[in-house]
Amino acid sequence: MIIHPNRLKTYLFFSACLFLKGLVVSSLVMASNEVYRISANEGQDRTRIMLFFKERPAYNLYAVSAGHILLTFHDTIKGASFEKDIPDGNMFSISEGRNTPGMKFDINLQIPFSGIDSSWIEDKKLLYIEISLSGEPSAVIKHSRAAASFQDIRLGFIENGTRVVMKVDNSPSWALEFKTPTAFTMSLFDVSSALKKEKYGPVKRLKEVNISGTKDKQSDLSLVLESPLTRVSVFRMTGEDRLVMDIMDEPGAVPPEMAGMKGKTPAAAAEKEDGKQEKTVIEDKGNYLRMKISKKDTPAPEPATDRPTDNITVAESAAKAGEDSIPAVDVEAGAEAVPPAVSGEATDDSPAGEAKPDTDEGAKIEAGNAVRIEPKLDDTLPMSSEMKKTIDGLSPEEAFLYGRVKQAMEIKDYEKGILLTNQFLDEVPGSSLVEDMMFLKGDLYYSLWKNGDNEVLGNIVSSYQKAIDRFPESKYMPSGYIKMAQAQSAKGEDYLALGYLGLVLSQKKGDELAPHAYLNRGKIFMKLGQYEKAVADFMTIMEQYRSSEYAAEADFWIANYHHAVGQYEEAEKKLEEVLDLEPGIFIEHPEYLFLRAKNYLFLNDYDRAREYLFWALNIGRQQEGADMLLTRIGDTYHNQENEKEAEKFYRTVTDYYPGTEGASISKLRIAGYSSDTSILDELSTGKGNESISELALLEKGYQLYDKNDFAGAVNTVRQLTDKPVETETRKSARSLFYNAADKELMRLYQAGKFKDMTDFYVGLKDALAGSIKPETMLNTALAFGRLDLNDEAIRAFQEVRLNELGLQSRGAYYIGLAESYLGSGSTADARSLLEKARNYDLPPADIQRISRSLAVLYIQDNMLDNAYTLCQSIINGEKLLPEDETTEIHILSARILNLQKRYAEAQAAIRSTPGMPDGIKGDPLRSAYMELGKACYNTGDYAGAAEAYENGFDLGYSTDNKDYWNLRFNLAQAYANSGEDRKARTLLSEISEGGDSILQQRAQLQLGTMELEKQLQRLPMGRN
Repeated sequence: MIIHPNRLKTYLFFSACLFLKGLVVSSLVMASNEVYRISANEGQDRTRIMLFFKERPAYNLYAVSAGHILLTFHDTIKGASFEKDIPDGNMFSISEGRNTPGMKFDINLQIPFSGIDSSWIEDKKLLYIEISLSGEPSAVIKHSRAAASFQDIRLGFIENGTRVVMKVDNSPSWALEFKTPTAFTMSLFDVSSALKKEKYGPVKRLKEVNISGTKDKQSDLSLVLESPLTRVSVFRMTGEDRLVMDIMDEPGAVPPEMAGMKGKTPAAAAEKEDGKQEKTVIEDKGNYLRMKISKKDTPAPEPATDRPTDNITVAESAAKAGEDSIPAVDVEAGAEAVPPAVSGEATDDSPAGEAKPDTDEGAKIEAGNAVRIEPKLDDTLPMSSEMKKTIDGLSPEEAFLYGRVKQAMEIKDYEKGILLTNQFLDEVPGSSLVEDMMFLKGDLYYSLWKNGDNEVLGNIVSSYQKAIDRFPESKYMPSGYIKMAQAQSAKGEDYLALGYLGLVLSQKKGDELAPHAYLNRGKIFMKLGQYEKAVADFMTIMEQYRSSEYAAEADFWIANYHHAVGQYEEAEKKLEEVLDLEPGIFIEHPEYLFLRAKNYLFLNDYDRAREYLFWALNIGRQQEGADMLLTRIGDTYHNQENEKEAEKFYRTVTDYYPGTEGASISKLRIAGYSSDTSILDELSTGKGNESISELALLEKGYQLYDKNDFAGAVNTVRQLTDKPVETETRKSARSLFYNAADKELMRLYQAGKFKDMTDFYVGLKDALAGSIKPETMLNTALAFGRLDLNDEAIRAFQEVRLNELGLQSRGAYYIGLAESYLGSGSTADARSLLEKARNYDLPPADIQRISRSLAVLYIQDNMLDNAYTLCQSIINGEKLLPEDETTEIHILSARILNLQKRYAEAQAAIRSTPGMPDGIKGDPLRSAYMELGKACYNTGDYAGAAEAYENGFDLGYSTDNKDYWNLRFNLAQAYANSGEDRKARTLLSEISEGGDSILQQRAQLQLGTMELEKQLQRLPMGRN
């Protein structure tokens, strides 16, 4: 904690002083740091201080008042070869601690400071402090004792740094205490704190920020950094109750002339080590600064300013960006501030990303549509007449009127100038200045238009046309035609504008304006969609007028064309070339920044895209507002799977730009992270922005899909599939709809819920027409077949795109369709289909299955030899089928033998069936026992038949089988023939009540015969 010097109290008792004296002497000898040199100089706008140390110092920087700064270095003494180079006088003073090792550097300024910038340069062991000055000497007064109110704190970002903005009034004194390389404290004195929070963070570069207060109206802001501190700058925003502290990654630039360090600054050393790095040079060109950007590092552009570079202080530069240009962020509320990207546009032609059903690729946000920058012919040309003629040779009347016109021009009173030119032309029509005045009249209307008066566009054209008609050979003619073209284009008369520009290019006069004419004509061609002509004009400039001031813009429009048609690599090359031609292109054309950012998005270079989105945000004047730019920056992090950073930016947008398109999209993204469907429900039912509502529905569908609620996903996006496919959102919704429906159908089929599956399909049949995967459609058809809905199954089979069906699934298709034909009574169709299928190029195992199904049909048609041959071909062929299917074919073969009355062979076939009986279960075993019973019965093995029949009936052979009662009668006969009359009578009694009429009669007859035999056995055999 930093203690205000005026509040220091000594509690040392006299008895402790003697003991401490020895410790002080020891500590002076063992001081851990040494300072070797101190240099300082004072300029008109800033004061610079350099201190060289043995190691990084621990120190306090205390801003006592507007003109008084105190530096205190702890545990530090002068080195053996200590030097100082400071101005004479009372401005700087150095003192050493008497009892403890330490040094104080007292600075008394003649002009109040506006900011203090402190940098530690590790390789030089140099502490460089730059104090920015502002105001008049008389402004240096003692610090006011009136208490200030510390009301709020925000954390945000600047380029390569973190910004801390403190809302505090009344300019309190403050201090920084640097204890360790990764932690420091800022203290505000004489303040009352109204803060509700005491802890913030983490935020980029800062692990945590803690705030505490003291009894003496002191607030301490403790900051813990992720890496050693390099640079911190503190300044007060002009005219606002805000104290700003910037924590930056790179040290401030040290002037080479200081302390004999010319050519040895860190920047110079870095350039020497890396020949590819290009030094940043700011060139003064007229009323703004253009910064030449290194190809390697491509630093962010400096703010445009009218002041010479040397006079721009760090504090002023940061203040120019302003708190509004880089919104501060309440970290605890969620965000890191300012750098998005890609997509997420809520416009109708904006993609929302491909449906992500089968993979996680859907999490990636697409770049969206290409940027389409509509060119305008708005570059201002100079005045045609320079009005530099002398009054020599003019009449008094001409001279008087000429002077008044010049005066109007000087004060930029264009309306008055027009009146005066009219008066001149009316009163002195024969003057030698008539040509100048007629073109000047057009210039004056042109200037009015450039100042925002669109009502004078017609006057521009008519004034220049009159001047050109009278003076067709005038040197002002080319400029007049170009300005007429600009006016006509602004009116929407682009073809007339092309005509005027064609006149300029068809004449040799004004060749210096030819590149300008080509540029404007190319821009009109682009507006008209005639891109090849446009690019041809731009290429003419690049080939013939590359050194002209119009080359960079021409190259920019070529890059714009490449981007618009999807040639992103070519666009990138051109955009880099544009920067080489004109490093300050973004000042006149700020859309350059957004175009390049969007191009990087399409190239999936999210780091560079984010960098340019930052610039676009700070430069401003973009096609999208700050809400969308911030959202796009969040999207770049999202696409890099850095959800934590992405969410910070999304929350920044929702907090600072509520109700905007970017806020709606950011809510969508946040909902995607938290699976909060309530947010999506709110957005999807919102009015006024249909595209956002649709995106919300789509995102909710994705979330349900990710939770395997495929039916819910289908129901959610169903309404979007009923709308015309005009947007990427609706395209994605359709993709999700089809994939979710497919997944749900497959889920139900695999779970054996055939009724649910067919109901689900019927409800979506029209919407899904032609869009279900072939395998899924096949399973749907098979489900209908399992439910004996054979007609529906046949229609479903007909919907399967057989040519797209996998080879492994085609056998199931033919067999399933044949079974449905058979179930619907179309035996001939079933047999014809299977006979053809046996000759198709199918997997051998499927050929065997088709042969088995065909054998069943042959049995029904009493083609028993054909059926038996097919079964034997499978049994004796390659073992391709699973054991249970092979078992069924053995049993089917035995059935055929029984039908052929080859009972002994049938019995042998059953007994030789693999796994019989213990290895077979279910229906196959039941069928095997029944066939064995038939074979034994017909060979007279009644005991074996009875045993086999009993086993079959015990396994559930029921009345569902057509031969049930016949086999029950056979069992009764087997019982009777094997002497088990009681069992036979019981079974015959059952048959007489449950079988068909013929069997009932036979059973009753058999029962009667058995009773008669019984009675006969009771009669006496005769008497002797």
